Amino acid sequence: MSLSRIVTYIENGIVTISGPALAISGILAGIDLLTGGHLLAQVSWLAYAWAITLMLTLDFTVLILGVHARRAYATSNDWWKKAGEILLAVIVAGAISFVSKPIRVEGTGDLGGACTESACK
Repeated sequence: MSLSRIVTYIENGIVTISGPALAISGILAGIDLLTGGHLLAQVSWLAYAWAITLMLTLDFTVLILGVHARRAYATSNDWWKKAGEILLAVIVAGAISFVSKPIRVEGTGDLGGACTESACK
């Protein structure tokens, strides 16, 4: 089995589990919101489950978008399709980065809770 085929199988597996993983992540985030942020702060394994599901759904989706944009660029002769695929990948990656960055910067270093200005420095 070639490396290309193995990578394709891994990609397809990640895409397949991304839907249910994102649903689980949304449920955990919703319950945490309803409890005022106390659920993920008090039950650390749920915080890890939330972080892992987000990693699988968001980070790998950005990587897969890049792979699809590259494939479209390599196989298509239509410049509009090439530009559209690349632009879509950049927009989605930028949007996810824009949303993810404040979470990392404002966090305490652990997966739950926020910190004050003096505690974050």
